[in-house]
Amino acid sequence: MVRPVRPVRPPEPLGSTVIPVTGELAAACAGQRVGLVVRVGADGAVRAVKVLQPVAEACNAYAVEAVRRLRWQPAENALGEPVEATAAVAIGFELGTP
Repeated sequence: MVRPVRPVRPPEPLGSTVIPVTGELAAACAGQRVGLVVRVGADGAVRAVKVLQPVAEACNAYAVEAVRRLRWQPAENALGEPVEATAAVAIGFELGTP
């Protein structure tokens, strides 16, 4: 039986995990953080996102969409090969300029 090799380096976002918000979203989300679990493929594409630490529903939905738009460095196994893996990430919101 062949066992999968566990990643030695988890997937990492290649962009900011802090989102500037304005308008109605700012009122609900500014200063909040949404905790997510993200499944990233060996090609760096997001396969699945699950909200673990929710805040307001609009913030949760915006955070999930933001994570899906981010570019990701895939996880690597002990041989340095890219592999599919899961990572925890927090998306924060800050007041932006309109």
